[in-house]
Amino acid sequence: MRIWEEQDLNAFFRKIKNGMLPDASPSDKEYLEKAKKIRELDCCGPFRDSLGMFPFERKFEPIPPEICVLENLEELDLSYCHIKELPPEIARLKKLKSLKLRSNEFRTLPKEIVNLENLVILDLGRNSNIVLPEEFEKLQSLKYLNLEEIGLEEFPLAVCHLRNLKELNISSNKIKHIPAEIVNLQNLKTLNVSHCELTSIHRNVGRLKKLSELSYDRNYLLFVQKELMDKEKRLWLDENPRSQRKYKKPNSWKSNYDAQDHIPIPRPDKDGIITLNHPTSAQTLLNLLTSYPRFSEQILLHTKRTNGTEFFDGVHLPKLQHFKCCSNLFGRTKKMYSLKFTSEEQAIRFQIELVLNESYKKQMVPVQILDMEGLYLQELSPAIVHLPNLERIFLQDNQLYKLPDEIGSLEKLTILNLANNALETLPQSLENLVELRSIILDGNPLDGPRPLPHFENLPEMEIISTGCKETDIRFLEQCHGVAPQTRLYTLLGSKFLEEVQAQ
Repeated sequence: MRIWEEQDLNAFFRKIKNGMLPDASPSDKEYLEKAKKIRELDCCGPFRDSLGMFPFERKFEPIPPEICVLENLEELDLSYCHIKELPPEIARLKKLKSLKLRSNEFRTLPKEIVNLENLVILDLGRNSNIVLPEEFEKLQSLKYLNLEEIGLEEFPLAVCHLRNLKELNISSNKIKHIPAEIVNLQNLKTLNVSHCELTSIHRNVGRLKKLSELSYDRNYLLFVQKELMDKEKRLWLDENPRSQRKYKKPNSWKSNYDAQDHIPIPRPDKDGIITLNHPTSAQTLLNLLTSYPRFSEQILLHTKRTNGTEFFDGVHLPKLQHFKCCSNLFGRTKKMYSLKFTSEEQAIRFQIELVLNESYKKQMVPVQILDMEGLYLQELSPAIVHLPNLERIFLQDNQLYKLPDEIGSLEKLTILNLANNALETLPQSLENLVELRSIILDGNPLDGPRPLPHFENLPEMEIISTGCKETDIRFLEQCHGVAPQTRLYTLLGSKFLEEVQAQ
């Protein structure tokens, strides 16, 4: 059924209301019974011009609760109707498979909408600043989801739990990062994140085995992972303002090391100033400085200081803080030196300074607490070795896929929080952390081929948290001997313990 005029839609629901009255006329009752059989209700209409837009406004009245009468409705299209809200009763449309609400004025949706258990298509595109309802992940039947231009500043984690999604359009938002949890969308075939503010493609996107179309155009990418350069995939990367296709390898800087992948490497100018302008190129510089001694020597020889522009504009190094905090589980306190980071750019610049700036490196030696939580970091540099007094490291809620072996040289480390990253394995050097008491690993796959460290052999270890039965089993299977296994059971202490013991 198609209703393209607002007065017609109002009349439609008015007749339904009349048919529900105790003293309804026979004609109204008959109209109600016919309405109950409707499977498709299209209020979008044909009023588009040559550009696909409406040449005039239509403002429908709010959809009344009586919409729940349409018990056989499977498709509902209310696009371009300037509607501001939906009644909670819409959740009673149990047969609804397609709901299109594009280009309206929604700021919220009724929380009951997550009970539409048969919903396959949901289009919320171009509803400025709409807030997704709580428990959005309950819409497990969704296969096609459009969140284009709805004012998002972060990728909604709830979307990453919609495991049956095949197409996701989240373009034209202010998203800067894709979360590691996107790896859960193993049925995804099409992903559109164009017109956002992304500086990199999360490596877990390359682990989506069914993904065949990926649109990343009009972002801020410098390079693309090899996993995504598959001939069978359709990949759009047009108009990335700082794309590698806009750079040429400079001839002015003489070096025995040739940078690969055509990523522009920041280098000192004639005044000895290194300009950092993009997280990816800055991270590449950091990797080269810590991995290639000859390259590092040349850079150090010609560098006086760093400067930040574009993404690094206004990014300052963190200030060392000195405050009291608990020193153990018994509530004792002591003064500790701490560094708290607020952005990915700040963390990268800090690590570069540890390598290039000898004076700054000496100033940072007292640091005992390093807090890099929630910065979307993909790598931690070996430069961390220049912080020998570190006792606590907080790296949770990032996108780390590996740790440097050098972390094992931090002999005073007692707490290491790595929760909610993309770690597939852990360096064996962690077995050298004789003071380590607690390691938090929840939310990491830890399914790589390399064996995990034997934390049960560390004398001060008190807690190993994995949050995952499979990871607990991996730790236990590689542990040999009655005494070590008994200690490991105690250290894991998880809700899976009884089930693991039974196996």
